[in-house]
Amino acid sequence: MMAPRSRRIWVKIHLWLGLIVGLLWSIQGLTGSLLVFHRELDRAGLTLTDGPMLPPSALIRAAETTTGRPVQRLTAIGTDLRVIDARYSDAGGRPQAILLDGATGHVVGHRERDPANPFSASGWRWIYIVHMSLMAGPTGRVLLGISGLFLFASLASGLVIGWPHRRAWKMAFSPARWKSLPQKLYGWHRAVGIVAAVPLILLALTGVYMTFDKEIAPTLGRVFAYQPLAMMAHQSHSDAAAHHHAAIDPDQAYAIAQRRFPQGRFMNIELPIEHAGYYSVRFTLPEELRRWSGRALVRIDAMSGAITASYDPARAPPLNRIDDAAYPTHMGEAAGLPGRVAAFLAGLALPVLYGFGLTLWFRRGRRAAAPSRPGPASPSATL
Repeated sequence: MMAPRSRRIWVKIHLWLGLIVGLLWSIQGLTGSLLVFHRELDRAGLTLTDGPMLPPSALIRAAETTTGRPVQRLTAIGTDLRVIDARYSDAGGRPQAILLDGATGHVVGHRERDPANPFSASGWRWIYIVHMSLMAGPTGRVLLGISGLFLFASLASGLVIGWPHRRAWKMAFSPARWKSLPQKLYGWHRAVGIVAAVPLILLALTGVYMTFDKEIAPTLGRVFAYQPLAMMAHQSHSDAAAHHHAAIDPDQAYAIAQRRFPQGRFMNIELPIEHAGYYSVRFTLPEELRRWSGRALVRIDAMSGAITASYDPARAPPLNRIDDAAYPTHMGEAAGLPGRVAAFLAGLALPVLYGFGLTLWFRRGRRAAAPSRPGPASPSATL
């Protein structure tokens, strides 16, 4: 049994972490849960045509005819290639995207890449930005990464103080035995925390890793085998005009990349950009954990058609595989539909835990301020 002094220390750590950062965790949990199935929900109202995906050049022409602006990248939304996201910048330099029917090239939707609010067709993108950075750019990302470390500490301290004794497991999961409101609040807080602890720890650690991956992976790569290509960021540009001067067209680049990964499913193609001069084509391989956004990558010189670099996640060093597994683990994709449901429920557990814990703290504060009188034993003593 834990010594009373040690228990008090763990309780204070758990309490103050929750009070200070709990609201932020609740926002992260709620937005993360919504994002687990956001691609399916975003597509739900679209009218789509069955059939194979058009060649990239046809989709690019369709998008540029509609927007009057050069396309920067085509990305498949979902695993069936029925919706293609075509990204471009408007005349003011703001990032935009239109959704194309993959089989016909018809425009089926428009999305802002940096929406100002969630009350538009770009609501899912807004939720994504809130989840990734709190709409605060790199500073927000760092803040969220640090909060993930605090979440891990809170979960660990909660397990230390809330783990039932050998003969108390039945009581810990028997709501009918919780009589007073404080007992019910504490009981549900502890029960939800115990059940959700493992998936929440995975969410916290993978979230922290993805926030600081550009620092963590190269640092570990000094000791362990690592292929930096997997971490190279796509450069951005303002007008995307350079791709019109490429010697090979997008269809040729795509065909060259397909020969490198004949079993891969199209993920996206990035067109040549100023000062870069290459096509970048990504695929999802059958053996990848990332069922939607695969990591297989081929880069092709836009003038010669030569493959200048490629990344095969199936043959990557162990450190790369850990890096590749972070996102599908975070989103539950690694375990298929059951994993995604678990990630969805774990995210919802955060605002639930915060609500129970905050209410219990307020009630205890009010009781402490009231005149002393006999009362029932504390919830932690009876549960």
